[in-house]
Amino acid sequence: RTSSMSGTKTAWRGLLLLSILALSAPGPAAAQVSSADQICAPTTDPCVVSSATQVVSGAMLDFGDRALVITASGRLISAGGAITIFARQMQMDPSSQINLRGTTSTPGGSLDASIDQTFSLAGTVDATGNGGGSVNVTATRLDVDGSGRFLVNGINADSSGGDVDISADEINFGSGSTLGLTGGAQSTGGTLTMAATSMLTIGGVVDASGGDADGGLMDIEAGGLLEISSTALVRANGGLSGSGGEISISAGDSFMGSGQGDLVM
Repeated sequence: RTSSMSGTKTAWRGLLLLSILALSAPGPAAAQVSSADQICAPTTDPCVVSSATQVVSGAMLDFGDRALVITASGRLISAGGAITIFARQMQMDPSSQINLRGTTSTPGGSLDASIDQTFSLAGTVDATGNGGGSVNVTATRLDVDGSGRFLVNGINADSSGGDVDISADEINFGSGSTLGLTGGAQSTGGTLTMAATSMLTIGGVVDASGGDADGGLMDIEAGGLLEISSTALVRANGGLSGSGGEISISAGDSFMGSGQGDLVM
């Protein structure tokens, strides 16, 4: 009888050990996607990203005539990588992310987005790193609301800000939005080219300041009305060892600065 009980205890210990091993064993690595059809079925419109999705660097996500929606819990992640997106429309909800961040030893990645109609950004496109990355957006209309952020900042003392190139018929950066191209404490600001064939409105922070070195370069153009609203701050400050940056602003129709909107170099 004692032997039987001992055998039972040994069996239970074995089962318990197997259970612990099963619980502690790592699961399979998350699959990486390299095409739009790996994210959504080809007929799904809109294609909705609602969870963290790892994307192969260099991937071309071609949604064709479909819309892409990234919800608050949605993430497209390619650390320091490059992603190209084609879509009819693109919407990034508050708290959503396209994460292209580098590290303190690697540069930020790059996003190229070609959107046939409207790109609405209320989330974050982050290509910061040891040397800011790049963001290139072409759309009919770009709307960046108060929580929307394009970030290509340099995060190390000696890393410069990155590059942003935006082209659309209409561009609107709402109050509270951020376009960050700042350099590190000992480096230079980045480069911004922003062109609207019609109306361009800036109500948020556009910052290409350097650290102790030179401020960055900005070329902002509107074919029609260009408005710098009272909530805007557009700056390309230089540091003690550098010079202020260059901000070039031109409007084909008229330029309007309202209230306390600031341009700083």
